[in-house]
Amino acid sequence: MFYLYASFFISVMNVTSVKILLPDIMHGLNVELNWLTWVVNAYTLPLAVFIPIAGKIGDLYGARRFFIYGLLGLAVGSLMCGAAFSLPWLIAGRIVQALGAALLAPNALSILLTGVAESRRGRLLGIWGGVGSAGALFGPVISGLLVDSLTWRGSFLLIAGLTVTIYLAARISLS
Repeated sequence: MFYLYASFFISVMNVTSVKILLPDIMHGLNVELNWLTWVVNAYTLPLAVFIPIAGKIGDLYGARRFFIYGLLGLAVGSLMCGAAFSLPWLIAGRIVQALGAALLAPNALSILLTGVAESRRGRLLGIWGGVGSAGALFGPVISGLLVDSLTWRGSFLLIAGLTVTIYLAARISLS
């Protein structure tokens, strides 16, 4: 069950962590500040649009399968961001991240609550909300530490590495 919470933590962390990286991305990719709004929006807009669709897809074709696809999407998108050589490439990576995260959230929640007694659901949902809040809170802190010790790319590469680790744990647990 830990992998479900960890995946949600990372997908929420992705929303807030990038804002700390924007000045370094601006200098690293040699772009003007006004264009960096798209680095944030390229994640939040597709995420908001596709979460309901991803939940329905999981209901129709299997939450476990699409949860795994979400992890792969988030990992690939994070690698794209970490390797970005231009702003369009970074924005494309953020969109791929968002599509992966959109598959994660509703399908992880579905897996978490499947077969759980009504009396335990409130507790699990409370933990879920706390994990999401922690992701939002610690995202900028973790990115700030990484950008100081590595570069802005380190934040995206850490997310990719953590997502692959969660993927492996999920594959073992879900098989």
